[in-house]
Amino acid sequence: MISRKIKSIHPFAKLVVVSSATGLMAMLLAGCGGKEEKAKPAPVTYQAPLAPPPPPVLPITTLQNQLGTDERIVWQEDDAPFNTEERKAILLFVNAFAQGDVDALRSQLTLVDQLELDQLTKNDQWNGLGDELRMIELQSGISPTNGQKCLLVVYQVGYVFQPQMWYYDTSGEGFVFESVWTPPDMMNKLSGGWGKWIESWHDIIQEELEISEEPDVELVSLEEYLDEGSTSDANGGGGGGKGGGSPGKGGGPSRDNNGPSFAPNG
Repeated sequence: MISRKIKSIHPFAKLVVVSSATGLMAMLLAGCGGKEEKAKPAPVTYQAPLAPPPPPVLPITTLQNQLGTDERIVWQEDDAPFNTEERKAILLFVNAFAQGDVDALRSQLTLVDQLELDQLTKNDQWNGLGDELRMIELQSGISPTNGQKCLLVVYQVGYVFQPQMWYYDTSGEGFVFESVWTPPDMMNKLSGGWGKWIESWHDIIQEELEISEEPDVELVSLEEYLDEGSTSDANGGGGGGKGGGSPGKGGGPSRDNNGPSFAPNG
């Protein structure tokens, strides 16, 4: 009978059947599993081309040779802006002074300074710096009061040194220079060494403006005035006390004074 035959199967045969069944089950399970996931490609990123490096700043001596500026203009690298176009504009501006070129100078000035230059030229009060000019020394920087770019110019005419200060603007199509007010005897007032003169210049202007805003007479209270009047009457003197007052620290710069003379001559 079949049942007897099955019972007579050797135990090892049972192991083979069980093992085969187990292997078949594993194969079926493996076959039913999902497909292997493929690695996703890395996202493509667009990298903009790098901008070309800025052109190197040309040395002052190179620019002077290219522009053919006056040899009496002295400008150290440490005193110049780190920008070739600014260096060119300043050299051409100062060269117009050195050469007495009115037309070239006028084209680089603000309207107010153009009118002043025209008036000086009309009255024969400006004829350039003349043959007595020995040197023009330059220093550029930033105003500590308003952040404007500025240029300090010191002329040596004969044996006399005379300074000027200019603001210059580069926001338009070209460079425009605006004169800065120069208090009297400015050369002797500047302090702190050559590298500090731009800062010193603005400090002096601020001090002069503060002085100009002080009253020309000393103000006293009514009580002080009456007390001094009583004392004066008791001593047999006339009244008035400090009412007349003595001049204070007036005489500072006028706010309408827009700039220095165009012809420094000491």
